[in-house]
Amino acid sequence: MTSGNPKVILSQEWMDKSWAYAEVQAERYENGECSIYQSTHGIERDVKKLANAKRCECAFCIYLGLDPGVAVNWVQAKRGDDDDRDIKWEGGGILRLVDVKSTRRGGQYLFWPIGKNAVFEKKKFNTLALVTHDGNEFEIMGWLTKDEFRDMRQVAPAGHKLTKGTWHVHQKNIRKFRERVAA
Repeated sequence: MTSGNPKVILSQEWMDKSWAYAEVQAERYENGECSIYQSTHGIERDVKKLANAKRCECAFCIYLGLDPGVAVNWVQAKRGDDDDRDIKWEGGGILRLVDVKSTRRGGQYLFWPIGKNAVFEKKKFNTLALVTHDGNEFEIMGWLTKDEFRDMRQVAPAGHKLTKGTWHVHQKNIRKFRERVAA
């Protein structure tokens, strides 16, 4: 991680807690307790991807100085009972309901999964954040408000690095946290 973006090394405690959460979540998907109608790429069965997503949420909290045990949504929601946010955080006098998007180190896009395009407007979050990961190392790439993402998004064409139809904004066009979060 050589960019100027903030970095976080996640403790083993949060790595393990995220893995345990992911194991339960994958089992709940398998048992039909959680809806997979918006799921793509088999993530609902992939404990490693589910764990890395939760780890990115923890790293984001730690960067903000928040306790992941409190700020991260650890509720194993029932079908249709999700409050649409990964993290609740007050930044710059604004209550931010943050949906953290995770990708491996080298990922270039803040994205909205194609399987969720139809429900974007219904979701209650107001901020999207991009965090990349490699092992226990995380990089806080940046963020956009929901409105900014909607206005700036592009749609991945056939042959794109992302799945055709995926909404995305290149990381060079998102707000950087070193610019101050309260903007």
